[in-house]
Amino acid sequence: MIFYGDEFAKPNDDQFQRDQEALTGYQDARYRVRGAVDWPAVDQALATPGSLPAHIHGAVRAMLAVRRSQPALSGGSFQPVPGLADSVLGYVRSSGDSQVLVLQNLGDTAVDIALPADLASMHWHTVYGEHKLARGALTLSSKGFGWFAA
Repeated sequence: MIFYGDEFAKPNDDQFQRDQEALTGYQDARYRVRGAVDWPAVDQALATPGSLPAHIHGAVRAMLAVRRSQPALSGGSFQPVPGLADSVLGYVRSSGDSQVLVLQNLGDTAVDIALPADLASMHWHTVYGEHKLARGALTLSSKGFGWFAA
């Protein structure tokens, strides 16, 4: 899910939250918002190669392109991958002939992954991320991830 401003790394407007809490005397997470967008500043940041907004924007655009190219990422079934380390989120999305395996290491250390035999026997190719699956196994770096299509 992409929230308002995520596509260019917009931070929250902490001052707005403090102002609203001072005004109402009530702490409420609903006051935590992104605030107004300075579009000329965003345009300048996006035009600056290597800036955080340009990097994030490029990554979001690439992920959306993969989503458009892989029907399984837009609908269909969801199947968790069993037997993974506690720090790894893994699932397969399937729709018709389209299958996508998503692996995400949520931990602070690298983790070795060996897929269950039924998934390991499939021919997976990387559609997003820098990791490669070799015979159903890979090592995911801390916070590393990969999207693979069969």
